[in-house]
Amino acid sequence: GESLEELHRADTIVFDKTGTITQTGNANITFNGSVLSSYEQRLIKSLVRNSTHPLSSRIYDALEPAELFNVASYNELSGRGIEGDIEGKRIRLGSALFAADNNKILHNSEHKSSKPDTRIFLSIAGSIKGFFAVNNIYRSGLEVITSSLKDDYDLIVLSGDNEGEKENLGKYFGSKSKIMFNQTPHDKLEYVKELQEDGQKVLMIGDGLNDAGALKQSDVGVAISEDITN
Repeated sequence: GESLEELHRADTIVFDKTGTITQTGNANITFNGSVLSSYEQRLIKSLVRNSTHPLSSRIYDALEPAELFNVASYNELSGRGIEGDIEGKRIRLGSALFAADNNKILHNSEHKSSKPDTRIFLSIAGSIKGFFAVNNIYRSGLEVITSSLKDDYDLIVLSGDNEGEKENLGKYFGSKSKIMFNQTPHDKLEYVKELQEDGQKVLMIGDGLNDAGALKQSDVGVAISEDITN
């Protein structure tokens, strides 16, 4: 009953992007760069196996089945990427700067994309091999929902990804909505707090994994999942 009452009072709806308004199971993934050998695919598959990020499981599924290697010193850096030592090599997957270890080569224009995809760069032992391009597929019915809510609520999207999807999201959410990129779980939590400090009643819709803190902080939190094990 209490939640319903809060729901009735909500004036702001915050959407977490990854896995919530996009369908993780339907993202198209392609690799752009040097052709990956079976051995390299095994290295990548072994690394992403450790990550809970929805895109990691998509990359895992996209690679050929193989026996996995042990991963030493695994590390997941929020908003930047994942890394680990496998077979004596440091493997990194994530933003261009993270994968290149801040190497300046990546500031050139060929890696700046106008296409609405999310790019996940791969480096093996310090050398960039290319990137996985993930074209998000938005949940069916999203447009119907956002257009029916636009007039009555402030709509906000918090995304952990880069701005590659800006144009697409704008189409669904319209020009009045706020869309924030490169948001860490901590940023999302702080953002919800700030809205509440301004007197707004926040309904947040997320996937419960990358945004658990922000969901708890909101006045009403709704977690959406496709995977029954989550």
